[in-house]
Amino acid sequence: MKPTIAPKSAWLAFAALLASAAGLGGCAGGSAQPAAPAGRPASQTQVALPVEGMTCGGCEVAIEMAVGRLEGVQSVEADHETGTVEIVFDRTRLGLDAIAETIRKLGYRPQLEALQDAPAQGGGRTPTGREGA
Repeated sequence: MKPTIAPKSAWLAFAALLASAAGLGGCAGGSAQPAAPAGRPASQTQVALPVEGMTCGGCEVAIEMAVGRLEGVQSVEADHETGTVEIVFDRTRLGLDAIAETIRKLGYRPQLEALQDAPAQGGGRTPTGREGA
């Protein structure tokens, strides 16, 4: 009987899980997109957080799993090619600092200052989800 080989995504998830359990971040920049299209609660914020250090799909999976476990996160999608992590979260339950710290603990470098410098777009909110001036 010929053995069955798991799909690539299953191997990446397994590798990320092992790296996370071992305390490793994985392998050795982006634009802000603030909040909420129509129909989304006002407390829900969407950002594209620049993160340095992602080099492969395993890095993406490690970040997605760790950030996705945080209370208040609705969705997270990491992309090592663009160097961004897109996160939709409830800012009444979670802040960007906590998200950044979670990513930092994995060994990656979130660039919060890039969000602070970005101009507010739409909805009168800054990329961090706070009310603009």
